[in-house]
Amino acid sequence: MSRHHDITDLNNAVAYIILRVSRLLRLHLNRTLTELGVDISPEQWFILFKLHNQTPLPQVALADPVINDEPNIARLVRALEKEGYVKRVADENDRRQRLVSLTEDGQALMDRLLPAIIPVRETIFADIDDSEVEQLISILHRLEANLP
Repeated sequence: MSRHHDITDLNNAVAYIILRVSRLLRLHLNRTLTELGVDISPEQWFILFKLHNQTPLPQVALADPVINDEPNIARLVRALEKEGYVKRVADENDRRQRLVSLTEDGQALMDRLLPAIIPVRETIFADIDDSEVEQLISILHRLEANLP
């Protein structure tokens, strides 16, 4: 029996390992944000990170079809807007659409957080070489594509 089909040992079940590592990464990011004195959730961090790399974005583009539904994204964006990190404006081409972008405070926050978070993440992957990370990403994408 192959390891990914072994139902006798949960600690070696691939799906369980992925879930466990995912949760540990989320907890680690949450702890890091707290240590940096930032009161945002990991989900809000991902929104800010997306906006840092590409802005403005339609609010619907921030939703992940698997992880976050649109009402959850709207709630997260509203909280970030309340903190002054993002702003929403109506799209000139489609008034039903809201465009989200970083404010100056949001950009300043990202400028402060990225130099602190990137080395922390690099430490997590320190003993994994780039080709292994690329292979892991490829495998995870293939697993995702295989799921109904």
